[in-house]
Amino acid sequence: MQDVNQAGWITANIDAIESYLKREFDNFSITHVENRPLTHSFTVTDGKKRFMLLVPWSVLAEQNFPQRAAEDLSHEQLAAEMRLHGEGGYHWPSQNESRRRVAMNGRMLLIVMLLPILAGCESYQWLVYASPPITGAKQGQDCRTLVLGLGGTPDLSGIEAVRLGGIKKVQSIEYLNNTFQGVGSECIVARGE
Repeated sequence: MQDVNQAGWITANIDAIESYLKREFDNFSITHVENRPLTHSFTVTDGKKRFMLLVPWSVLAEQNFPQRAAEDLSHEQLAAEMRLHGEGGYHWPSQNESRRRVAMNGRMLLIVMLLPILAGCESYQWLVYASPPITGAKQGQDCRTLVLGLGGTPDLSGIEAVRLGGIKKVQSIEYLNNTFQGVGSECIVARGE
């Protein structure tokens, strides 16, 4: 089995970073030092100015790094950050970038966890029959409790709700459904006098 430290892709990743630094720091010499097991440091100097880049082993160990390296390095304005931090060195990716990635992963995890739950939510209401309002109206309900979709259905014609409410003249009949993952209730509500 090949030693991770000697893997060919790590050399390719180091070459990708050095290539970027050569483009950005023209007429500077570049030195690379392995600070095992934590980081690699890249130092660019022209004799007067010295800038340092510190990259963790975890970044260099990514096998798909060379494909995205040029884009990431340019997008994050790595050379400008190195100039800003000077000899103290710039840690790439920055602590804020790492936190942002962790926060995004946390949000995605929450979305993935809640999606099946939200897909199981139902709540709707249909007005089956309506007529002008009546003063002194009565109300009758025919409700069924559902557990995992079991529990029967109310009389969708509304006759049972009218009978339970003692209604002689019907004003309206509504169908109400409020379930969550197959647990909840279905009702037929009749109003009248």
